[in-house]
Amino acid sequence: MEKVGTAFLLQALGDYVYASKESVSPDVISVVSIILHHTNRDKQSCFMSAERLMKLLSITRMRVFRAIKEADSLGLVIKRRQGRGKPNVYEPGRSLMEYASKYARLYKTGGKYDF
Repeated sequence: MEKVGTAFLLQALGDYVYASKESVSPDVISVVSIILHHTNRDKQSCFMSAERLMKLLSITRMRVFRAIKEADSLGLVIKRRQGRGKPNVYEPGRSLMEYASKYARLYKTGGKYDF
């Protein structure tokens, strides 16, 4: 997959939620949006602790964990554990990367649909 910027990832999230036949909770959308906003473009990953997500979104720890678990099961993010005392690493999931890649190609072609 090609590397894509935050704007394309956030647009992809919106399209995924709109097109999804499954309901996506507001907590999932919020948590994934924050993770995508903090994603490093070069490495396509984000180091974010649950405590940081709790503070940014003003939600409980349990709601953060449920949202991450649901986002992982939907393929919106991939969660990788680093070990005790270290923040998890999150990467955009395959579902989002497919949508985001389409937007990146559309942007590069000047708005011409070549896919």
